[in-house]
Amino acid sequence: HSQPSEFLPTDRRWETLHRCIVDSSLPLNIRVAGALLLLFALGPTALTTMSVEQVVEHEGRVELIVGRTPIHLPDSLADLVLQQRKVAEESMSGWLFPGQHPGRHLNPGSLAARTKQCLGIGVRPSRNAALAHLAKELPVPVLADYLGLAHTTASQWAALVERHAALAARCEVELLAAELDAAGSGYDIVVNASASSLQGGAVPVSAAVLRPGSLALDMMYGAAAEPFLA
Repeated sequence: HSQPSEFLPTDRRWETLHRCIVDSSLPLNIRVAGALLLLFALGPTALTTMSVEQVVEHEGRVELIVGRTPIHLPDSLADLVLQQRKVAEESMSGWLFPGQHPGRHLNPGSLAARTKQCLGIGVRPSRNAALAHLAKELPVPVLADYLGLAHTTASQWAALVERHAALAARCEVELLAAELDAAGSGYDIVVNASASSLQGGAVPVSAAVLRPGSLALDMMYGAAAEPFLA
């Protein structure tokens, strides 16, 4: 299995989540979808096929039923989800994210595009960052039951986080993930493990990641990498 390579930076993830919670100028469905994506790794397909019955009020708390174990929503997010449920109930579609046509849910592609347009985040890096965080905080069976994941998928995420976290701890460095256009600068070692150069593309980061004396390794060496490695 290929390993995920795109992760929303942690600070940007929390900043965008905060915006979803407090920015009332954003469309309600984008606020709810963005928050559930960033906090619980629920992508557009999972969200748009969610029924209003999957939002449950139980013993003073609001729960979201995705897998076998209900997800308890934080109060600030719970309020937004209840608002979205009310809108959905008024549409009488049965879907938590109703579409424009009666009885139809919102198109997943449309939700992804609107999320990108309104919040400036892509689904894949956002979901990867959320899953990595959850895999670090929750045991594999709990993660699988919360999100309806196969146990093998949850195990792979937990192993990925554990492997890199252990290396960071041994080296006494902070482990961070970032999108390629926010990779930073001035590293001691830069390893390009993407297949970009095999496909004729340049190394997918700025030359600013290098500094005098840096070691650069292109694992998929191609002619397009020569200017970067020179």
